[in-house]
Formats: sequence, C-alpha cells, structure tokens
Amino acid sequence: MIQNGDGSDAGTRTRSSRTRGIDQNRMSEKYIKPSRNTAARMLDDEMIVMSVRDSRVYTLNATASAIWSAADGATPLREIVASKVVPNFEVDPDVAYQDALELVDELAQEGILLVADAPIPQEAV
Repeated sequence: MIQNGDGSDAGTRTRSSRTRGIDQNRMSEKYIKPSRNTAARMLDDEMIVMSVRDSRVYTLNATASAIWSAADGATPLREIVASKVVPNFEVDPDVAYQDALELVDELAQEGILLVADAPIPQEAV
C-alpha cells in the first residue's frame, strides 16, 4: 500500500481477482529503477519516498519496500519478486508478480519509478 504524506491513499486499488499461470513467454520482462527525482529512506520496515519535484511523500509497506530496495534497473521485476518477495512474504509467485506489476505501474504514474521493457542504464533519469 502506498500512502501520501497526509495518510490518504495514493491510489492503491483493491483486487477482487488475480491472474494465475502467467505465461512468461507472452509477457515482456519489466525493469524498474527509482527516478532521480526522489529521495528515499528506510524507517523500520517501511520505505519513505519523497518526490523532489512536488515534495509529495509516499510510504511503502514492507513488500513494496523490498521491491523498491531491489530496483536497480538491471534486475528483471520477475527476479526481484522471486528472490525478495516470495520467500519473505509467503505468497504465491504468480499473485506476487501480478501485484508487483500493479504496484510499479502505480509508482511510475506518480513519477517516482522508471519502468522499462529493457534494462535501464545507470545514467537514466
């Protein structure tokens, strides 16, 4: 879950159904990297992220924080989920990946995360 600095929901949607059996060959890999327009710090088990463009503050829960922390632009999202989320949060891999796709899409829409179909160069903004 993501929250704005005022505690209001930053657009997290409730999911009533989940996609199972993701066909890896039909979906392109996703690569993620925090935008340079952010400042982030871990506080207990939550990541606090601030957009330097508009000073909005986001609080990422433990699962989202694990994904954010591993977002290096070079590691595919599927690998991040498999190594950082599934073993630590006891969740089905397909469900975790689908949730992660929705999370990164939401963070990208907020302008704090870069998402690409190919590795993201270190100098990317």
